Amino acid sequence: MAPSYNRIIQTLSSLKLTVVCLIYLIFLTIFGTLYQIDNGLWAAKQRYFHSWIFLAWKVFPVFGGATVMSVLTINLAVASVTMIKHIASKIGLLLVHYGLIVLLAGAGITHLLTIESFVTLAENGSTNVSTAYHTWELALLKPLSPTETRVTAIDIEELAKIKSIAFADGAIALTQHVYFPNSRVDRAKPPRLVKLGREKDPEKNLPGCVVTVAGDAAPERKLLLHASTAPSAPIQTKAGPMHLVLRKKHYLLPFDITLMEFTKEVHGGTDIPSSFESTVALTDANLSRDIRIYMNNPLRYDDLTFYQASYAVDPATGREMSTFAVVKNAGRLLPYISSIAVFLGLVLHFALMLVRSSHSTTKF
Repeated sequence: MAPSYNRIIQTLSSLKLTVVCLIYLIFLTIFGTLYQIDNGLWAAKQRYFHSWIFLAWKVFPVFGGATVMSVLTINLAVASVTMIKHIASKIGLLLVHYGLIVLLAGAGITHLLTIESFVTLAENGSTNVSTAYHTWELALLKPLSPTETRVTAIDIEELAKIKSIAFADGAIALTQHVYFPNSRVDRAKPPRLVKLGREKDPEKNLPGCVVTVAGDAAPERKLLLHASTAPSAPIQTKAGPMHLVLRKKHYLLPFDITLMEFTKEVHGGTDIPSSFESTVALTDANLSRDIRIYMNNPLRYDDLTFYQASYAVDPATGREMSTFAVVKNAGRLLPYISSIAVFLGLVLHFALMLVRSSHSTTKF
């Protein structure tokens, strides 16, 4: 039993396994880059780097990036444990190993938990929500005043799994019959939903669904909801009229953000921007402050980061609008911790080598 256990430990901690994983990742990067040319960045990431296994040429199973990175993490972790008994002479390398483990763990946390969304604001516009790029939700809207609406929402993919739900404390009963991740509305009478193939760019997919809905003060009826259509006609409930809408998923921010001013500079004699930046006012329960957001100078708030992404001009009003990419990443500090650990480990390792060489005796 012990020899088998030792062989497993030796295999998992082997430098050969490390090299194989690194070479495999190089080939994944090459083929993923080539795949991106015809299929887009998102499809390449999902197929080559975020998958555990995928089919090459639709026939041969191949390990994806998630599998290889997991094996590499285990390899470094086991090698670190076996290295502890030599800690006096290899403490620098041990620190490097721990730094790389933290880096790989951070990549896993980022992949699993990161939420990406965006905020677009016109000057003097304000919001406390961001919008997903390509995930959708079914939202129940209850107007409370001309400026305030209560929203109850469910991820449309989750609804597709459970099929039925009670909304707003039972005021709305909802049953889903059809859900298509990409579709169009046939304007026949009555209108019907036509299923389409998924686009390579996920932002081009327009989902649609058919649901049966009933308010606690109204009979049930069937609704066709599509990403391109307006909210439904009022649904009567004892608490008043409500509306259903299929929309991109919204995330509540822990503060209000207001675009105070947007400025841009252009290359001489052209309309091509050389730089642009936004001055925003951030207001939360404790403070209000003005912040400039521009290239390489994002806004950071807890685990949220706002990057200056793009801008546009509203053709109707001529007002300039600024778009911020919003990234919620619980593991955003781990790459910094990893870099510090690897740097200190290398410095310590080479310092110990220098000390040992200075104490050694060379014979001529």
